[in-house]
Amino acid sequence: MKQWYNVERVREDIKKGIYTHVAIADGKVAGIIGGILTEEGTSEIYVFYIDEKYRYQGIGSKLLERFTDEHVNDGATDQYASVEKDNELGIPFYISRGFQQHEINKRYWRKLIENHNTSL
Repeated sequence: MKQWYNVERVREDIKKGIYTHVAIADGKVAGIIGGILTEEGTSEIYVFYIDEKYRYQGIGSKLLERFTDEHVNDGATDQYASVEKDNELGIPFYISRGFQQHEINKRYWRKLIENHNTSL
């Protein structure tokens, strides 16, 4: 994972627009989240990773909240997350934050207006 989630690599990926938010702890990349508004009203999370050393410390929640706040402020009302079907850490995280598996496309999604209060 270090080849993908080191400070220099993430900094370059941010410049390219791949990641939109990064958490730094102890001078290291502790977590990243990235995505875009794919169409009017839809927020899309493409990448979301928390370093094993920093899990269960609220970093993921804060990254998701900040990411979501910005998308809600830009008009998003729905949010989708790309999650591998066997992701034993990601799926419970998303479910605990109001995501459900979509019946048709099997992706995880949630309504933002109903489930999220922006803090910006």
